[in-house]
Amino acid sequence: MKVITTNRTIFLTFQAGSSSTIASINVNHPVNKILFRSLACDSNVTEYAVIQSDLINNETIGIAYRDSSYSNSTAQVIEYHFTQPTTIGGTYSFNLKNLDATATNPTGIEFYVFVAEFIGDGLEHK
Repeated sequence: MKVITTNRTIFLTFQAGSSSTIASINVNHPVNKILFRSLACDSNVTEYAVIQSDLINNETIGIAYRDSSYSNSTAQVIEYHFTQPTTIGGTYSFNLKNLDATATNPTGIEFYVFVAEFIGDGLEHK
């Protein structure tokens, strides 16, 4: 079996007063699994934030301490498996939440970046 892996660095910008943003993501093969790695942020808020996305059914893709001096290059890896190979292509929503899953609205612009590793088996699925 041939395994195909595609890495994407995804940049998110949350505007002041908005707990959601969007990003375009396209992968040229069916995806069985996604690994989310190395979430970092640029923020001056001193609390944790959770980022969730409709890319994976509004599940968590990462948790960051929002103070930039502590959260850069976190060593977390969050793994998500699809029950059927999935086509990744389009615009996806990302939501910023508190640890208790309530929306958090930034008071200033906040930037987040992470690496997503899209893994597929290289087979044609119907």
